[in-house]
Amino acid sequence: MELRGVEPDDIADDAPLFGEGLGLESVEAFYIAGGIQERFGVKIDRTKLNQLRPHFQSVRTLAVFVMHLLAEGERHG
Repeated sequence: MELRGVEPDDIADDAPLFGEGLGLESVEAFYIAGGIQERFGVKIDRTKLNQLRPHFQSVRTLAVFVMHLLAEGERHG
């Protein structure tokens, strides 16, 4: 899905990313996970995205998830 004309500042932190929100589809979660891995150097098991679905609800839930992954990496480093 393309989000033409949508700028990052246009997306509220708590706005749903999927469904009635931005309208992303489940396949986009795969790409989001890949982008997070690349940008933050964390590992996300993309075969378990259905189990991780609650973390992909909004920008805010993704941010909390990434902070958790980063903290885990520092602990297990």
